[in-house]
Amino acid sequence: MAKTKQAVKDIAVDLDIGGTFTDCYVSYEGGYTIGKSSTTKYDVSVGALRSIEAAAETIDLSLEELLDECTSVSYSTTISLNTLIERTGPKLGLITTEGFEDVTLIGRARSWVDGRQPEEIRNKATAHKPEPLIQRDMIAGVKERIDWSGEVICALDKDSVIKQVHSLVDKGAMGFVVSLLWAFQNPEHEIQVREIIDELYPEKYLGAMPVLLSHEISPTSGEYPRTNSTILSAYMHRDVAHDLRSLSDELRARNYTKPILLVNNTGAVSKVIKTPALNTYASGPVAGLLGGARLCEEYGIENAVLTDMGGTSFDASLVVDGNPRHYSYHPVIENFFVSLPMLEVSTIGAGGGSIAWVNSLTGRLQVGPQSAGAMPGPACYDTGGREPTVTDADLILGYINPDRFCGGKIGLNAERAHMLMETKVAEPLGMDVAEAAAAVKLTVDGHAGNDLFKNIALRGHKPDDFAVFAFGGAGATHAVGYTSHLGAGGPIYVFRFSPVFCAFGSAVSDISHIYQNDSLMVVLSPGTNDLELDAEAYNKAVDGLFEQAHKGLTEDGFDPSDAVYLLELEMRYGSQIQNTVVSIPILRIDSDEDVSRLADLFTEQYIELWGPGSAYPAGGVEINLFRLRASIPSNRGRLPRKKLGKTDPGGALLGTRDAYWDGSYRTTSVYDLEKLEPGNVVTGPVLVESDTTSLPIPDGWECKIDEHESAVISPY
Repeated sequence: MAKTKQAVKDIAVDLDIGGTFTDCYVSYEGGYTIGKSSTTKYDVSVGALRSIEAAAETIDLSLEELLDECTSVSYSTTISLNTLIERTGPKLGLITTEGFEDVTLIGRARSWVDGRQPEEIRNKATAHKPEPLIQRDMIAGVKERIDWSGEVICALDKDSVIKQVHSLVDKGAMGFVVSLLWAFQNPEHEIQVREIIDELYPEKYLGAMPVLLSHEISPTSGEYPRTNSTILSAYMHRDVAHDLRSLSDELRARNYTKPILLVNNTGAVSKVIKTPALNTYASGPVAGLLGGARLCEEYGIENAVLTDMGGTSFDASLVVDGNPRHYSYHPVIENFFVSLPMLEVSTIGAGGGSIAWVNSLTGRLQVGPQSAGAMPGPACYDTGGREPTVTDADLILGYINPDRFCGGKIGLNAERAHMLMETKVAEPLGMDVAEAAAAVKLTVDGHAGNDLFKNIALRGHKPDDFAVFAFGGAGATHAVGYTSHLGAGGPIYVFRFSPVFCAFGSAVSDISHIYQNDSLMVVLSPGTNDLELDAEAYNKAVDGLFEQAHKGLTEDGFDPSDAVYLLELEMRYGSQIQNTVVSIPILRIDSDEDVSRLADLFTEQYIELWGPGSAYPAGGVEINLFRLRASIPSNRGRLPRKKLGKTDPGGALLGTRDAYWDGSYRTTSVYDLEKLEPGNVVTGPVLVESDTTSLPIPDGWECKIDEHESAVISPY
């Protein structure tokens, strides 16, 4: 419902720039609205402004008027991945400790399989390590050495640095990565290297270059993942910075004067100037996970599986006991093993733009992982796409209204979708076009459903214990299909803002920063279980993190006393290789009782994660890393609550359309999702649609509109 200009106050804009669509969620005092536009990869600011403008129109504001009243713009994205996939980043030079130049090339034993699909791993004849982003001739060692405790053994040789920097520049370096041994314990030498490079190529020269230090990007042990993290951040830095600069310039030209905030894949939101490029990787899906956790709180739901089917990919993540608890502390990004506490989101190539094709070797239908993207897009977009996609199949099956797709801004060519589905899929498989389209939908639903099952069952949970949240432009269209493959019977929640859910997640995310300190401390001695923890060292480590947090929050204009703090420790039993992350309320150690309680908390949370009988306190307990999260809570994104009315949905009936159900087309009632009211119930087979999505409800399922105006789908 349109609002008067005077009524629209306290506006915040949240953008999610995906591979196919750019989504916008605008929240304001008393409500919200959404906008959607195709992603313009040649200049992301174009699609971003179009999506903001689309949202502004719904509340009777111009783009400039909305931005003039806007208090914040937040940004999440998945497109930084393209820089890695296409290898379009700048040529970089790596400076490391002399004698350790080959660390990133040697990798580790699992480098052959890091990030690979099962079929790739099984085909050992074609297995290979990831192609390094920095080749050997661009890696230089310098004379210096710091030991594990941070003590300087060999001072940095300035002449060695100058010689190597000049050599790398002569070879074409456009930026530097500095990763020295044990720099996270003592960053003195890395800082000196940066100062030397700044002296050689100051900002007043065109030759000034970015310099990234490993202790600032990833202050953790393990030179291989720490160096990889810094290289990836440096490699993505230029393109991400270019996109953000372009967006910032366009926003400021239209009256926006505040800073841009970025959603981090760590679950934080921070200013652009304080965000490494690596933290923007997959930040869109992470924003969706944070939004899902907020909605679980609103609904009082403990467990939910969050499913996001967009134009390019299908993302799945879990909220367990009300929290997005699953982190990957050493994720693999484009086959590179890194050190980054990243919220875990499973991604597969199964979206609306996923291409349907017949494998010439097996004669079987496959869907994805290749995607048509936004340009040229699915065949039905009529913008040059020459391959049939999932969206084409949905159109052929009658699930999508060709005249209302993306609010009518993208007209769909059903004839072209039919022609390409026939020649590329139906004829090779000996099917008619409708059967082929149904097979495409069944295939992509099965692929997504299998991914969901693995995410839930392999963590020891029961699928029946989980509600399903469906978002993304194609999520509602396929929700019943992939939920059925999961083996659960719902309920499935589709929210009015589901098509721009990751942008909603950005709106409800807390402003937060993460600080960490890599320190090894023994809590319990192995064998005897004597209390060994050095209370002074523990308190010093925690106090140091709080000092950093207070300083960072103050610099960003926040009162540290308004923040919520969470201390996490990476701990393990003696002789274990992997750490387990535990939340610890003990901020100071003042007695032996505090030490015993710390050890007990680790054991309790370890058993909760890995099951009874898994704990082994006799092996001793160690702390390996301290991590502090400082957050300023967000109060946006609260759902409206309305009274439930009549069950009859007649006021929202649009008419009928032929749709494919159980092997044949049937005349099917079509309802307007935006006109359905709380309390209304529609039973399948039926179609429910809006300007941004479509819900096919099959026979045996019903859709109820709840008090929050959300569609709740379940079998009856």
